[in-house]
Parts: sequence; structure tokens; C-alpha cells
Amino acid sequence: MKFMINAGTAAAVFFLLSAASCTTGSKQTYAAPEYKNSSFRSIQYAGGTIDLWEFAGAGDSILLINGGPGVPNYLYPVAEVLNEKGFNVIMYNQRGTGGSKAAGEEFGIDSYLDDIEVIRKELNIESFHLFGHSWGGLLAQFYLSEYPQHVDSLFLSNSSTGTGEDWKVMEKKVMQYNKNQSGGTGWLKMGILSGTAFIPGPIGDSSSRALMNMVWKNYFADPASAADADANWLNGIFSRAMIETKKSILNRDAYFPVKADGIPVMILYGADDIYGGDYDVLYNRFKESSKIVLEDSGHLPWLQNPDRYFNILTDFYLQGGSNE
Repeated sequence: MKFMINAGTAAAVFFLLSAASCTTGSKQTYAAPEYKNSSFRSIQYAGGTIDLWEFAGAGDSILLINGGPGVPNYLYPVAEVLNEKGFNVIMYNQRGTGGSKAAGEEFGIDSYLDDIEVIRKELNIESFHLFGHSWGGLLAQFYLSEYPQHVDSLFLSNSSTGTGEDWKVMEKKVMQYNKNQSGGTGWLKMGILSGTAFIPGPIGDSSSRALMNMVWKNYFADPASAADADANWLNGIFSRAMIETKKSILNRDAYFPVKADGIPVMILYGADDIYGGDYDVLYNRFKESSKIVLEDSGHLPWLQNPDRYFNILTDFYLQGGSNE
């Protein structure tokens, strides 16, 4: 998100930063969650670390790639359902979030793809199904474009569309959505927090956490009554990952080739999603894909229409990631 701050609003910064600290808790330390039926490990590689959870199952392997960028994984409800169906599910924190450390403080897209390769090799998996939500859907597309031989299928849930100009167009729609959801005062607060997020260190991190808490609540029909995001999840947000990754996204050309021949692709959006209903960029990129706009749902369909969403998701994987 990008916002403008003028002198008339700058006086509110101290108050909002204090509120940010209250929102994210006085003890701002992230702890890797313990999830039912999962094993956790911290992968060490070339100066970096990756938080990883594996939900062991006898079925195919599915890698869950969360959105953001710059936030820890939040896809446990998806992992739980897929693991109950027998799949081997993998979940991880992207670089610079939670306990995952970016080697060399590098946040280029290629570095994110390298991390997925580290995970694949660590687990000795030849290929897996990719599930990507929001920004994670874009990352999954890039992985497919570089490593099609390691991808069994692609499930793009509420996916970002692209980089460069495509990202700019999408971001304007997302900003308009948040403006509509926030109201005047809330939008002003988001603007100030977006600016102070650029301050290095704890102030910037607290601002990003408070901002993402507002974004999370905006995903629901009535943000004022929506519950805050999980405090531990918020504590795993660090401004640098968010800011530097967005720079990399904007500096990348909008077009990139995707070799999806023979790879099943599902594209799903919520009827009230954050992108304004225009998904032609993605639809044209994957012309042979299955396409669903899910009723009674926004950007978090597993929370907003869980029965229908999980039926679609599990049917896709139980059919081997089929477009049928």
C-alpha cells in the first residue's frame, strides 16, 4: 500500500504508534506455533533459516504458500483439512517473517524461489502440488515458470495477478477496497502507519503489525466487529521483508512466461474479493484452467465459506489436481 502523509496528519503519529504497540502486545516476540499432527524444523542453509511444518500423510505432497508479502504463514486451517484427507502437507514461513531469516537480507523473487527449492530438497520430494494464496499465488506461478518439472498442479486461491505494471493496477484496486472498508478515520490511520512502517527498527515493525491487523479485519464484511488477527502472527511481521519484497515485485517486468502445459490449474476468487472482480490477466495466462468465483466469500474463503471452499479444494486434490 502507498499513502501520502502531510503536515496536518503527522501530529497523530505518536498516538497511533502507541496504539500499534498496544495492538501487537507488549511482548513482541514471535514463537513458532505448535500445530496438531505436525512436526516442526528450522532448516539451516547458506546463512539463512526457514521455519517449516510438515503434516505427514501417505498421499501426495502439497506445499502451502501464504500471502503478504512480509507476513508469517496463516494457512493452518487449510493444512489441517488437507492432512485429514491423507495428504502430506508442508507449510513454511517465508524469508524475513516469523523465525525465518533471509540469507544476505535478500528479498528478490528469485531468492524466494530458491527457498522453495531448499524445502523440496530438504524433504527429498521430486515434485509437489502448489497451493498459493494472494501473493503466494504469484510466487507459485513464478516457481512453476522456473521449475515446471517439480510441479504436479497449481491451486491459485485469491491470487495476485503479476509484477510490475500488473501489480500497480492490482494494488490500486486493493487500496480502494481498504479505503471503502476503513472509512475516513481508518483510512487516515492506515496512511500514517504505512508511512511510519519505513522507519527502521521497532517503530517500523510495530507500524507494519498494526497496519496488517487493520488489513486483516478489512477482509471481513464488518471490520469494526471483526476479531483482531492472532497476536503471535502479528509479532512475526517485520517491515524490511514487506518493503523490500514489494520493491522487487515492482521492479520486475509484468510479463513472465508460464509453462503450464499438462499441469492442472485451478483459479478461485471470492465474490467479494479485494481485487474488484477483474481477473482477466490470470484467466488469460492460464486459458485451460478451471475458474471459480465463490459466493458468500471474500479474500479468506476458508473462513468465510468453509464448507463450499473445502469441498472444492479437496475434490481438486482427490482427483489428482485435475481440471475436470
